[in-house]
Amino acid sequence: MNKELSVAIDESFTVSTRFTVLKVRVICLAFLCALVDGLDFQVIAYAAPEMAKEIGLHAASLGIVFSAGSVGLAAGAMLLAPMGDHWGRKTVILLSLFLFGGCVVATLLAETTGELVVASRTFPFSVFGVVY
Repeated sequence: MNKELSVAIDESFTVSTRFTVLKVRVICLAFLCALVDGLDFQVIAYAAPEMAKEIGLHAASLGIVFSAGSVGLAAGAMLLAPMGDHWGRKTVILLSLFLFGGCVVATLLAETTGELVVASRTFPFSVFGVVY
């Protein structure tokens, strides 16, 4: 389980940090979280008209939902990095993963603009906690 991978760049330079299988898995999971967050920003542009019809909103009111993601990402950058320094990165990453899962479920169950804004604002906040 604790196999080590060595990374070599050219023959003259070898990276001194050894990547274990666990570290590679963590990096891959963090990449997937960032990918899902980026996909969220792209997909919502195509889904917005249908979402507006389903929830019974004007398409213009969904602009607040679109901008909420950027606000959540900025808040995550300002709050979660210092929390990781104080409480430990592992704790903050685990809490962020639980929040991430809760945001996905909350987005699926949202029935009003307010609920969708809260889920959209919290989702990038939690993703930053995992990726930072």
